Amino acid sequence: MTGAMPGPGQMMTTGVPARVAASLATVWLLVGCGAGTEEPTPAPEREETQVSDTPSAEQRPRTSLERQVEFAKADLAQRTGLDPEGIEVLVARNVSWRDGSMGCPKPDRGYSQVLTPGVEIRLGHGKRRFDYHGPRAGEPFLCEPPGVIQSPAPVRDDGT
Repeated sequence: MTGAMPGPGQMMTTGVPARVAASLATVWLLVGCGAGTEEPTPAPEREETQVSDTPSAEQRPRTSLERQVEFAKADLAQRTGLDPEGIEVLVARNVSWRDGSMGCPKPDRGYSQVLTPGVEIRLGHGKRRFDYHGPRAGEPFLCEPPGVIQSPAPVRDDGT
């Protein structure tokens, strides 16, 4: 049967001329691709520079928490007219809130009863304290009356 496809378990055979042509093509490619005797060109010398493992404050990307602290300070300064330079950061940390109110429940509102990842930021100016709470991503909000300010859920030994 000439031209028939091989069945299962049978090998397709090619003629001798096809195998010779494939072998010659391989040798031709190998000879043409780098069989020369030229010596490699040495790499140009580079000027050494000092590289620091610790980026400077300008080079280091700000974390989400740092951006949230900056937002809270700017918001407080705008609300109160205080000089932002005089606002002190007393607490700035990632926390888990006990529920969806993020530690700042409003009266007569319902909240999801699940641990909610968030941030706690406490700012100070003189003897005054200002609590900002919020989600891990997004803008924190000033937690003010009539809500009761709550503390975050306790942290377990494994860091959660």
